[in-house]
Amino acid sequence: MKEIWLINPYGPIEGENWREYSFNQFGKYLANKGFKTIWWTATFSHHFKRKRANGWKDINVSKYFTIRLVPTTSYKKNFGIGKIYKDFVFVKNLMKQFKHYNKPNLILAAENPLIMGKPAYAYSKKNDIPIIYDQMDFWPEFIAKSLKNPISKFMNILFNPYIKEEKKSPIIWIDRLR
Repeated sequence: MKEIWLINPYGPIEGENWREYSFNQFGKYLANKGFKTIWWTATFSHHFKRKRANGWKDINVSKYFTIRLVPTTSYKKNFGIGKIYKDFVFVKNLMKQFKHYNKPNLILAAENPLIMGKPAYAYSKKNDIPIIYDQMDFWPEFIAKSLKNPISKFMNILFNPYIKEEKKSPIIWIDRLR
């Protein structure tokens, strides 16, 4: 059986009181097509600002679709050090955990600029796994290119290597897996 990993630390999960999030829809769709699908997401809900679990937790949505909660810290504001720290904890825990699972046939990742696609992209490149990558927000690139101040220079230095690397990332369609 082909396996697909979905990686996105944001968005409401199955059972939360919100409209069905795209990654939940992807997981259900792929599972219904016969793919074993795992969505790696955060234990902390960005949407509701609350913990979903205190540690690693798998939520079995269906026979072939699992939501895997990755331990993270929490934060109160959408912009701030707490959110940045949470994203780095997500990356660290994700990278440590990948080696304990069978390699997927495809990775579909949507990550914010703080994570920079590092866990998904680095793992896919190292293991020769096709990846579909979606950069959720481009605010660092926007700030770096539009502002003319010391912050923009710092942002350029910080984010430019990642932006260049991500532009080289291959796009492989799911139909190729069949």
